[in-house]
Amino acid sequence: MPKMSGVTKYRSFADRVLARPQSVGTDAFRNAVARMGYQTPSVAEGADYELVRWTNDYWLMVTLFRNHWIARKIIEIPAKDMVKAWPRLNCELTPDQISDFDRTIERTLTPLRIKKAITWARLFGGAGALMVIKGHENILDTPLNLDEINPGSYKGLIVFDRWSGITPKGNQAQDIESPLTFGLPEFYTVHGQNGNEALFDVHASRIMRFIGPDVPTPEHEANMFWGISVCELIMEEMRKRDNASWSILQLLFRAQILTQVNPELAQLLSGATSSAGALTRFQQTMQAQNELLSNQSMLLLGKDGKLESHQYTFGGVADVLDRFEVALAACSIPSIPYSKLFGKNASGLGQINEADERNYEEAIAGSQNDDLRPQLMQQLYPVVCMSEFGEVPDDLDIKFPSIRVLSEENKSELAKSGVEAILAPFNAGVTSQKLTGQELAQLAEKTEIFSNITPEIIEEMDDKPQQISEMGAEGSQAERSEFGSTGSDEWNEADHPRGQPENAGQFGPGGSGGKSSKVQPSETSSSTQSKPPSSEHIAACKMGATMIARELHYNGPIHIETEAKTFMLNGQTMNYAGSADLNSREITLYPSSIPENDPDALQGIVSHEIGHVRFQIVLNMIERETKQLKSDPDAYHSMRADGSLLPEYQKQYPLYTMMNNIDERELYKEDGVSEYSKQWWKSWNDGVAQTSQAMHETFAEIARYDLMVKHNQLSELNGVAKPKWRKFYAMINKVYDS
Repeated sequence: MPKMSGVTKYRSFADRVLARPQSVGTDAFRNAVARMGYQTPSVAEGADYELVRWTNDYWLMVTLFRNHWIARKIIEIPAKDMVKAWPRLNCELTPDQISDFDRTIERTLTPLRIKKAITWARLFGGAGALMVIKGHENILDTPLNLDEINPGSYKGLIVFDRWSGITPKGNQAQDIESPLTFGLPEFYTVHGQNGNEALFDVHASRIMRFIGPDVPTPEHEANMFWGISVCELIMEEMRKRDNASWSILQLLFRAQILTQVNPELAQLLSGATSSAGALTRFQQTMQAQNELLSNQSMLLLGKDGKLESHQYTFGGVADVLDRFEVALAACSIPSIPYSKLFGKNASGLGQINEADERNYEEAIAGSQNDDLRPQLMQQLYPVVCMSEFGEVPDDLDIKFPSIRVLSEENKSELAKSGVEAILAPFNAGVTSQKLTGQELAQLAEKTEIFSNITPEIIEEMDDKPQQISEMGAEGSQAERSEFGSTGSDEWNEADHPRGQPENAGQFGPGGSGGKSSKVQPSETSSSTQSKPPSSEHIAACKMGATMIARELHYNGPIHIETEAKTFMLNGQTMNYAGSADLNSREITLYPSSIPENDPDALQGIVSHEIGHVRFQIVLNMIERETKQLKSDPDAYHSMRADGSLLPEYQKQYPLYTMMNNIDERELYKEDGVSEYSKQWWKSWNDGVAQTSQAMHETFAEIARYDLMVKHNQLSELNGVAKPKWRKFYAMINKVYDS
């Protein structure tokens, strides 16, 4: 039996349907007396539905896309949303491999090409995207073999629409192992710019197919296995809306009609008292008067003539147009929210139409899962993986993020509730530190908070659930272990506090050039009694401090102290938020003085205390070099009166030379980093605080701001630290890093 083409099959199917015996009975409502119902002589029964294939009118589709703004938005909006939140890889690849994969997708403009293919599919009913693989130029008509893909050979996609680029050819594919191509054309012919010249044939395994709304089998085959344009579904409603809009425009021209009263008009028109020439002159006169009125000029009337104005109001007309627009938005595929399509709310001022937005997002997610996901998973991504890694991961999977763009308030609320839910099982000893870090990193994809929790940090976390006793006030034995001990003869202050009155660690408004409002500490005269911290807050401080410490490459012990502690500064009683033991290098946090659900405050406290430790390490190095200098008689006895060394000894003792060139009075004048550090220099100027104390606090505050710059919470250090302090901070860090 010879094989039939799609059109032949469709006609054969239609002939079989028409050949079936027609039923003699009807099952429909009918009221002949009232002229209501099926086949009654009524206006309603005069309506009919005709099969009109608008998709086949290529130039009509092009005209709508070019010239009709509503049709274009209905075509483009869902296509843009389909690729706006591009899927993320969800498999056991390393972070570097995932980054390489994402860069390839971005470099080849793959999302842009797929958006274009979806756009043409929605407009014309179908489109194809040819996967461009270097070295496969001469084997495009053969099935794609992943083993033949060389490293770095994926070069992107070439998009063709169904009318002017690509046409199905040959028989239907019979390979049931390939669900994407089974039952569809096995080959496609690519045409030239004029649409008539066949350039080459391509196997279906190399083509990503995108189609418009699907139709029943006969229509599907007659359309050469493509879908139909979405314009077919909106055509009637769009015509109604356009006609309503033009009718309103016509009403505007009739908003004010002028009528002229002429007592001789009846006789003049009857011809009883006038000749044809008089009638012609009358018509010319009326035409001239009409032109004069149009130009806001003069109008001459007879003795008994007069001019009257009739005005028309348009009450309710706008509501009618709105109804047509609501129907037009509803019949689009998927139903685009009215506010998204027309830029205003249909239900009134201040309404957000949350349900419409949610329904639309669910429809887009469904289209991504049904139409885009299979082609990415079974066709495109295996090709890219072979090009990048030489193999396809066994657990290759993707995850589509939500297309909804969260406001800052929504992100904050989501982060707060998410952190509480994540830390509850961690605090109860159910989940490990590693699993908690993974959950927080996943939460960062939606909230952009905890975005600095890298896979490397998570990999170093403890994979065993912690015992509840470890979260107590005294801390675990591991936390209390010695990190190392190097003391300072000049400064034996063990606990170096970072705090402030009332609620230490709560940074108030201020700061120059920053993005965060939590920059400068608030100051009051006395502290207040702090309430004991909750177990959830203690766990959050512990977890957050560990992550920040690892980001700053600090591996010293971190201790949690539940009891509040105070210290005096310039006559003010201040609460501890954190402290650093400069001998053991242990950092202690005081959750009772740290705001809950405020990662920025915790970040500032921990980075400040780590800054103390780093600075003290450098001071210890300077102290050791100074002792070495004193034991060198040649260098020591050749020292100048101001303490500086001769040039031949400066390179031998660079740290001593660096510190000797620093004028503490200049540092005092230039300190404006924060109110907290300035308070310490005030205490130094009053003869209470030591120089090393004041320098410690300013250095630690700059360290806090430096981390804010790295987190894009602050634009630059220039706005908060003056030149001499920035130079000093850079020198200390250079010594520490060396």
